[in-house]
Amino acid sequence: MKELQPKNKCAGISKTGPCKARPMGGSQFCFFHDPKFADERKKARRRGAAVKHGLEATPLAMKAPEGLQTIAQLMELVEVVLRGCIEGDVESKLASAMSGLIKTQANLIVDFKLEDRIEALEEAAQPKEVDYETQIA
Repeated sequence: MKELQPKNKCAGISKTGPCKARPMGGSQFCFFHDPKFADERKKARRRGAAVKHGLEATPLAMKAPEGLQTIAQLMELVEVVLRGCIEGDVESKLASAMSGLIKTQANLIVDFKLEDRIEALEEAAQPKEVDYETQIA
């Protein structure tokens, strides 16, 4: 009977037909088709996606301020991102996205502060009720 796949080729099947990669030592499959390496492939795909999208654990994540509730904390984050760009730790796409998000967060902080001030002014401008009975007695 004729062998379908040469011995020096992986026994796996890809989208385009028989896999042409060399099998790993002691296996009939290459890394991409060997069931024993399913977890490692999954981890490698995650790492690859993280690197592609600039999401890997960079010094940026370690240097970012704890909270992002004040303009001062946002300014600190902007400095971290800027330094990361200069040093090559942060990709320009990620920095651009972060810039937009930081700006949005800063606008929200300012808006909430303005709302609080307006409420306080409105409350202070309300006429106070006078209880004339207690004043006469």
